[in-house]
Amino acid sequence: MRKFAGLIILAFSSLWLQAQEKQVVLVEEFTNTGCAPCLVQDPLFDNLLSQNAEGLVTIKYYTSWPENDPFYRVNPTDVNTRVRFYQVTGVPYARINGRQVEGPNYSCAPANLTQSVLDQAFTRNSPFSVRLSHRKSTGNDTLFVRMVVKALQTVKGTVVVQIGVMEKEVAAHSSDVDQPLSVNSNVMRKMLPDAGGTRLPAGLQAGDSVVISQTWLIKGFEDKNLVCVAGWIQAKK
Repeated sequence: MRKFAGLIILAFSSLWLQAQEKQVVLVEEFTNTGCAPCLVQDPLFDNLLSQNAEGLVTIKYYTSWPENDPFYRVNPTDVNTRVRFYQVTGVPYARINGRQVEGPNYSCAPANLTQSVLDQAFTRNSPFSVRLSHRKSTGNDTLFVRMVVKALQTVKGTVVVQIGVMEKEVAAHSSDVDQPLSVNSNVMRKMLPDAGGTRLPAGLQAGDSVVISQTWLIKGFEDKNLVCVAGWIQAKK
């Protein structure tokens, strides 16, 4: 069973991480296995993330463009919803704690992500405490996810719980693209219950808790032993 601390994104794309515990950062990337700029930026991007693996969670959404991506075809609906949420118009594209990654390259370029940017993100706190766990059925075909959200202060606005199910590593499909990477990591397979998330009750006060449970029949995985789950709380636009 894997456990991840949760993250919270509120208005103005600000994100506060869980208070009084080791900080965890959420990195989201939109990429494509047949995208030449992705093939240039992703190896260095992935290397930096692997060096900070204990302090962050990564989820990757594989888009339908510029090439007909095989990972996109498994679950186009959830990918398209996340693309619309961030208004992504090109790849590679990255967000850290819901914020745009700025730097010497174009806005949200993965190449803008540096150790100093990560270090700054690790320092932020969260108005929520989150506990996320998952298990699989005996037959390895059904996923059960449980997320406990506790408000550490009064929370205003509309916020939703997002739960992403990923395949930790997937070999590239060389028959589908011209220049595949040998391995693709943290491939989003499903958002639970979908990419719209689960809305939290309005007017949460400090000490209020909400338990969210999801069950999903695992599909689209090449190796069900590589299931991993991430959860975060994000402002509804």
